[in-house]
Amino acid sequence: MKRLLFLLSKLSLVVFLLVATAKTFAQLPNIAIINMVDSTIIHKHLGLTMFTNKVDTFNLKFNCQKYIDQELTKFLSPKYTVSFITIPDTLLFKCRSIFGFWGLKKTFKPWLASLKDKYDFVIYVEPCRPGGGIQGPTFQTNQTFWGSGLYSHGNPIKSSAFVYSSIVFFVYRTSNQVELEYYAGYKSSISQIKGYKFSDDRMSIDPEMLPVIKTGLVKLLDDKIEMFLTRSFLVPKDVYDEIKLSKAK
Repeated sequence: MKRLLFLLSKLSLVVFLLVATAKTFAQLPNIAIINMVDSTIIHKHLGLTMFTNKVDTFNLKFNCQKYIDQELTKFLSPKYTVSFITIPDTLLFKCRSIFGFWGLKKTFKPWLASLKDKYDFVIYVEPCRPGGGIQGPTFQTNQTFWGSGLYSHGNPIKSSAFVYSSIVFFVYRTSNQVELEYYAGYKSSISQIKGYKFSDDRMSIDPEMLPVIKTGLVKLLDDKIEMFLTRSFLVPKDVYDEIKLSKAK
């Protein structure tokens, strides 16, 4: 009899813990992700004259969009219930952005408000910050720098190569449609590649350099994601570091 009571009490404890765990998961804040990033990888070369400039795509065998989805899910899922949603085309300008010349499209915030019963936050990932491309010491505000890839410049004697990404993150609270602002700066969008070797013509990319480019681009995207999640306080820095450490093991 005592053994039966012991087993019943133990079973009751297990059931209680399962219910409590389920309740905890049910209470996680809901966060939706809209990822508008293009997976195309671009090589932009700035030569000595306009005739030696080049803009072309190349196969890096790396999908930026999928990688961002994967990393955001990894760091957000312990604290949020993560969903991926699409945005109606009517909320976008011709360049498939929620931002136009005069700022955020007026119909976007009412649409956000309609989601407040489903999601607490909405993350919007855009190929480029509003108003142009990357701005920095070697970049001008130029639409050709939208996207992600390799940027090279210089003459045959002294050349430089960088990975770049104009991808930018926005997050809004649906209850009041307010953006959780954070500062990234241009340094989060461009990084010089160490160990990059140019081809003889300075324009083409040697196959053995593809892993070098990929490593640099992944590192750049990791830095952008970390900056976004921790500076917007979606994920506290200590929590982010703990998740990063646990996933690396």
